[in-house]
Amino acid sequence: MGANISTSNSEQKRSNVKLQAKKITDFNGNAIKWRSWKKRTRAAIGTAGMLEILDSSDFAEKNQVDNENVFHLLQVATTDGSAAHLVDAYEFQRDGHLAYNALVIWYEGDNLTTETAEDVRSRMDKLNLNIRTNASEYINMFQLCTKQLTELGESYTESKTVQIFLSQISDPDFENTK
Repeated sequence: MGANISTSNSEQKRSNVKLQAKKITDFNGNAIKWRSWKKRTRAAIGTAGMLEILDSSDFAEKNQVDNENVFHLLQVATTDGSAAHLVDAYEFQRDGHLAYNALVIWYEGDNLTTETAEDVRSRMDKLNLNIRTNASEYINMFQLCTKQLTELGESYTESKTVQIFLSQISDPDFENTK
């Protein structure tokens, strides 16, 4: 009877992993997309009951099957992008924990974080609320850039953020609001 429960749990987990694998989107290696991809991927792997593989080398070592499943999920997600080499470096070991941590080190290291923040700031500088754009679009894009800078630990002070936001409004309809 115990073997049936164990087999049933194992089959259910395997089925859950397959379902969650469909939720892990491709990652092309774009540093700006890293944080949102990481968040979605962690959620999908967590739903499959394997989040601890990403966070604990001891757990990954004790749960080789799950660790290998995570490796394959990461490998499929990165296959067509510039991050593939980071995951493929662990192909022989099929180690999802090490592959994931290689991605984190690469995309959250100081140099790449600074470059990514510069890209976001450049996008933010190009935003403008004028007669050709609508206010919702401007506000949404500005908030997205602000959020990305905060996630990178590279945010402006609140007063600087407000100053940038207001200085980029050139639509005469918003002059009184400004």
